[in-house]
Amino acid sequence: MTAIIMGENEYRSLDRLNFSTFKYILHSTKKYLLQKENPWAGNDATRLGSAAHAWLQNDKDKVHFEPDLSGIKTKAGSDAKNPRNTTEGKGILAEFKKSLPAGAIIVPPDALEVLTGIEKSWQENDDVQRLREKITHIERTHIFTYDDLKFKARLDEEGDDFVTDLKSTSTDASRENVYSIIKSKHYDMQAATYLVGKSEETGIPILEIPYYMVFLETFAPYDTYVYQLSKAVITEGLRKLNTAIDLYRSQILAGEKIYNRLAVV
Repeated sequence: MTAIIMGENEYRSLDRLNFSTFKYILHSTKKYLLQKENPWAGNDATRLGSAAHAWLQNDKDKVHFEPDLSGIKTKAGSDAKNPRNTTEGKGILAEFKKSLPAGAIIVPPDALEVLTGIEKSWQENDDVQRLREKITHIERTHIFTYDDLKFKARLDEEGDDFVTDLKSTSTDASRENVYSIIKSKHYDMQAATYLVGKSEETGIPILEIPYYMVFLETFAPYDTYVYQLSKAVITEGLRKLNTAIDLYRSQILAGEKIYNRLAVV
């Protein structure tokens, strides 16, 4: 097992299973293969999430704000409804992007208000700051083997014996709603995958490693919520991970016919 700091391109070039793509096999093997061959490039929401990570992890120089295109007019002289899609807007953005360094995170100009709101709420949360005092690694890549398969995982933040994951969200992340988010987005499987790597490094049993999730709402008042995942949630994540591995072995490695089997629901 190896745990090192590496750049985004180097990480992506590693030919290993990772949660971001592997989770799709829980929906169908065809969806997994489609994502593997055509990695999702992201959208404004995911770019805002990446910007929030950088903003809070002392890497604000990575975040670049698009020029304000609100003054662009249509040929008829009215305000353009979507200035990004106008010829003038596309030209301005193309010139802007030429000046950016590799790895730049590009967000709309109004994202500054969101990022500063998130940062203020995050700084004011005492539980977050207590965890931050114990963090020893940020954005470290774990390279490990599980069930004879090669995996990789980049962990947001780690202490010697715990893991913290940051999640920006445009939906309510209060306690009444957060479990449905964790379940639907397979964050339980993500936690289990990350803890397998952390356990391999530390020798601490998977279920004995605290796993914290910090949810950052991207709408006013930009609430921050901190949760420690229970052993029951991690156990469910391990079940999902093992189910995904079984599907991968049977339909990818063994070459069985790929189709969605009859299931009882």
